[in-house]
Amino acid sequence: MHPITLLHLRLDDPPLPVTTLATFLSPDEVVRAERFVFATHRHRFVTVRGWLRWKLGQATGRAPETLRFDYGPHGKPYLPNALDLQFNLAHSGERALLGLAQGRPIGVDIEQMRPLPDLASIVRNFFSPQEQAEIFGQPPTRREEVFFTIWTCKEAYLKALGDGLARPLHSFTVAIPPDLAIRRAADPRLLAVANDPTEVERWQFAAVAVESGYQAAVCYGR
Repeated sequence: MHPITLLHLRLDDPPLPVTTLATFLSPDEVVRAERFVFATHRHRFVTVRGWLRWKLGQATGRAPETLRFDYGPHGKPYLPNALDLQFNLAHSGERALLGLAQGRPIGVDIEQMRPLPDLASIVRNFFSPQEQAEIFGQPPTRREEVFFTIWTCKEAYLKALGDGLARPLHSFTVAIPPDLAIRRAADPRLLAVANDPTEVERWQFAAVAVESGYQAAVCYGR
């Protein structure tokens, strides 16, 4: 496997029948699936979780249904019997993104772009001053695109760390290429981290090309 591998899933057109993906789930995952009130949510959980097990089974050479997950302090899953294989999963709408890495931490995020009436409030509460200036400096027609570009990078970084929301979103700054129309001449980068100037050298970002209407990013250790 390449040191970094990114895999996409269309939930509305999975590579295996959902009935097959369901057979890969562990007993506790079956219980979790049955707790969903709405069939749509249950279908998404089974599809994404079964697909994750299928792909991890391919990467490890093991039967998907035999894989056992453990979880870090903030809930990030890992395979205790394959610690060198790092992975991270994100899904939004009808799409999912899986990142696999050998011997280095990785985080991914994907977001279905949508109108955000409270965009200004979100930016002021959760983005650093430099990121706020970047977003509010854009023409109104481009602010949502820039917002989701930065947001997916920030989420991918937190997921790579395994911190969840233990680290405030406004405590670090992501810089993005100046011209998003020429995609992607340069990668996003970590510009600053509060109280830890050496952190910026540890991580690499990349914007992930996905179909129209979605924004995605990956963050991984150098």
